[in-house]
Amino acid sequence: MDRVRDQVSGTSTPFIADRPIRQLKDKIRALTNRTSQQNPRDVLIRLNQIMRGWANYFKHAVFKAALGSLASFTWHRVISWCVALHRWKWKDVRRRFTDRNGRWQGPRRTGSNCSTFRR
Repeated sequence: MDRVRDQVSGTSTPFIADRPIRQLKDKIRALTNRTSQQNPRDVLIRLNQIMRGWANYFKHAVFKAALGSLASFTWHRVISWCVALHRWKWKDVRRRFTDRNGRWQGPRRTGSNCSTFRR
């Protein structure tokens, strides 16, 4: 963790450098490779473990924006992986990942959203 010194109060605030974020994105890219034939349930469980461990390690740093962008990055990688794996169209993605009110829902840990799609 790097630190930034506040000009007014003189205190320093820890923040996350670019290298750990790049390394985490590389791990996510490796798990959600578009040509991967891994079980979606196992991939989602492993992604959950990696993201929770990373967030726990950096819990004392200021990383609200970084965590939000990483969650968005991970969600888009998982969705694009499911699209490639099941040959979904965007209509199928919307049908699987929105509730009755049209709100987006993330992939569940059980992997049921990615693995039980029927045409």
